[in-house]
Amino acid sequence: MARQNRIDTKLEIKQVALHLFLEKGFTNVAVSEISKELGISKGNFTFHYATKEHLLTELIKDLCEFQWLVMEREVENNNSLMAYLFELATMAGSCYNNPVAKDLYVSAYTHPMSLRTIRENDTEKAMRIFGTYCPNWKEKDFVLAENVVSGIEYAMFVTEHEEKITLDEKITATLDAVTKIYNVPEDVSEEAMKKVLIMDYRKIGQRILGEFRDYVETLNQKELDEVAVQKNRR
Repeated sequence: MARQNRIDTKLEIKQVALHLFLEKGFTNVAVSEISKELGISKGNFTFHYATKEHLLTELIKDLCEFQWLVMEREVENNNSLMAYLFELATMAGSCYNNPVAKDLYVSAYTHPMSLRTIRENDTEKAMRIFGTYCPNWKEKDFVLAENVVSGIEYAMFVTEHEEKITLDEKITATLDAVTKIYNVPEDVSEEAMKKVLIMDYRKIGQRILGEFRDYVETLNQKELDEVAVQKNRR
């Protein structure tokens, strides 16, 4: 990607940083390393992203959108409840025996800015999906519920694998807790969870971040193309 202006530089930072995060882990990559990889100064980096956490927040916003697109593609009959539960399962599958993926998700749920983005995204999603089961809830109720749900999701990521607890059991416990919070009838949640657990969530989880990297590259190129069109019109 030839750098021509500030937009190019910002997109390059985002793209190169994601490559490094997925290679070494978010925690292990410093701003200086990203800057060196791009041949820019640290000041140039901070002009576009005040901190590494600001960059993470923008990437997580894109990741939330991308993951949902994948979930809707994978589940049958556009079942939004199954898509929601399957997303949690694939995230757990992504972190399973993959320290780099785990580091990215744990970091996203640890830093306040990226966590706020996740909560805002998931609150809006929960209102669409679980509104039928919570007819008397107001937006504030969904916000409060998401504060608890995001904590449950975080616990799913950070819990170390134990010989006596399988990944399926950990995912089942997480999905059961979340559906109970949103008042999903037991028979409905059990049927959805059974279908989720027989889907190949591990395989999708293992490849989703690689596909996300390609997705970000596509988004960047689309933005550059739009900028070029606007310049030609002047």
